[in-house]
Amino acid sequence: VDYFNNNSSSIRNKLQTDEVNAALAELSSWLSTDYGFSARKDYEILWILDNKKHPEFQAQKDTWESFKQAVATVTTDNISDETKEKFNNAIKYFNDIPTRFASEEKADKKLRYASFYNKAKIYLYLDNPEAAIKEADALIANGFDDGDGKKIKKDAEELIASFKKNNTASRHFKIDLSAATPPASAN
Repeated sequence: VDYFNNNSSSIRNKLQTDEVNAALAELSSWLSTDYGFSARKDYEILWILDNKKHPEFQAQKDTWESFKQAVATVTTDNISDETKEKFNNAIKYFNDIPTRFASEEKADKKLRYASFYNKAKIYLYLDNPEAAIKEADALIANGFDDGDGKKIKKDAEELIASFKKNNTASRHFKIDLSAATPPASAN
């Protein structure tokens, strides 16, 4: 009893602080889920050739390595110009594939599929869902397997809706609270 009487003020303050912090954490989580972009780590893959004898094998492997290094530098608050340049170089490479491998053979369809898929995924990283939808439509029209195209299109449409809801055009930005002001007291 003496302990409580001697420390009641600090005990009460700690309980209040813990409750306020828990409520703020819950509010922050809810706002991030419903109105924001939560930070996350994804394991991303690109479709590349697995045939060392194919003339595109080394070029695709090099593009994958460049993408892998670039995507590792993406943060919640920034995609550097260097990373964007590496992504755009990968897009340029994959843009060329459908014209060079245009036959209806299964192997060529698979290469085109990989090209459309990879570009769509990269466009999503670049916060360009409209371009991702265009690639997803090409992926579906290619006729190799339309499941990934439908999923990418759905993800891109959800990203567009999220951008509209949050009045922004990117998921990567710094949060600046230096000019924030607390709400007026409701006394």
